[in-house]
Amino acid sequence: MAKKKAAKPAPDGAGAPAEGTAMARILSAQAAVYEFGRGPSQHNLVPGQNYYFRGPRSDYVGQLVAVTGPYTVALTRAAWVAHSGRLHAFVRDGTADNMEIEPVGMMPCVQFQDAVVWPHPLFDVST
Repeated sequence: MAKKKAAKPAPDGAGAPAEGTAMARILSAQAAVYEFGRGPSQHNLVPGQNYYFRGPRSDYVGQLVAVTGPYTVALTRAAWVAHSGRLHAFVRDGTADNMEIEPVGMMPCVQFQDAVVWPHPLFDVST
């Protein structure tokens, strides 16, 4: 059998997409998501801040009490969001056509996939 030649290592930066291209932005965003998911100390969630959390089964808007795990948080003044419509419009406007919101108060364990700062008043019972 003939021996295969070893591949030469590529020079630094060779094969990487040019800066500013769509592929470079995608790879940068993927790297940021990877870093976000490394553990509770890696994400920038601030207790006391209001967030919209999208989860695998449920979405919630509430005030962050604590990060309790890599993808779990405790919320107060929380509301379950059954239907938010389009994400961009919901976060921008704080409301959506046919939205369904159910105030639930304290949520000690909310699983989430991603989080967005919520700049609007919360949907809790006291408002």
